[in-house]
Amino acid sequence: MLKESTASDSLCKGLIILMSGLPGTGKSTIARRVALQLGRAVSIFSTDRIRKELYATPTYTDEENSHVHTETQNRIRHALTKNRIVIYDATNLQERHRLWAFEVGDETNSHALVVFVTADESVVKQRLADRAANGRTWSDADWRVYLLLKETAEPVVCPHILIEIDEEGAADIRPLLEAIAPLI
Repeated sequence: MLKESTASDSLCKGLIILMSGLPGTGKSTIARRVALQLGRAVSIFSTDRIRKELYATPTYTDEENSHVHTETQNRIRHALTKNRIVIYDATNLQERHRLWAFEVGDETNSHALVVFVTADESVVKQRLADRAANGRTWSDADWRVYLLLKETAEPVVCPHILIEIDEEGAADIRPLLEAIAPLI
């Protein structure tokens, strides 16, 4: 479901795709798949990666979280002014964070999509265990963090596209690609 833009389509410069979902649901995987499928320059801005750039030893305090999101949003805003397609890869579990995509879209005459990714908890638990075992991830989230964030996550109220990861860990991203196609 798309939100109506206040800018005319001929004036739209970029596209922001905001990922939302609990840790381990597959947001980063979906972001990479979408970027590959689009076959053009797509910038993925991951709060996990940016956090590690800014903090050698992250503490995940409210102040640090705010700094990481502000830095990420500033980079996204800059990329959108350059007519880029950007993916905001973060949990974005608060509705105000998701609504930011539409706000920055209006500010930069860009389209905005919110994508909410869900997965069965057995899949998430396995993904998080695999991530911890291979150590090839920017994320520090584990099962304990998943459970903690699950308790504080707000329902998605804004217009969004739902991507469900099945029990095998696969997802159909065609609805997302179909929503993106007329915007680029």
